[in-house]
Amino acid sequence: MSANVQAKLLRALEERRIERLGGDESIPVDVRIVSATHRALEEEIAGGNFRADLFYRLQVVTIDIPPLRERREDIPLLAEAFARQAAERHRLPERPIDREALKQFVGIRLARQRARVAQRDRACVDHVLKEPN
Repeated sequence: MSANVQAKLLRALEERRIERLGGDESIPVDVRIVSATHRALEEEIAGGNFRADLFYRLQVVTIDIPPLRERREDIPLLAEAFARQAAERHRLPERPIDREALKQFVGIRLARQRARVAQRDRACVDHVLKEPN
């Protein structure tokens, strides 16, 4: 996030007011921010890449979630949740996720790619009823 955007975000949080792009009047806002990052923000602050005042303003509650590679037992649960969402979206019957799709799911690092694997398993293979292995 650029220094300019950080400054604007901090100002909006502190003053609880924003200005529309190209606008000249201040608009009151009441917001809550949920943010996430994979970066060590303390190191970013030390390197001058992130504002300390914005960091402390945002850091009200911190929840550290270990990466999925450290929570392998969660992988089948996530795969089933993504598959269930895909089934609902495409109005398809729910069924257990295919084991081959689950094997693909385990090797993927990005959450969006995992969701696509589960959707593909549900949407593309559903016309052939598969028995769980």
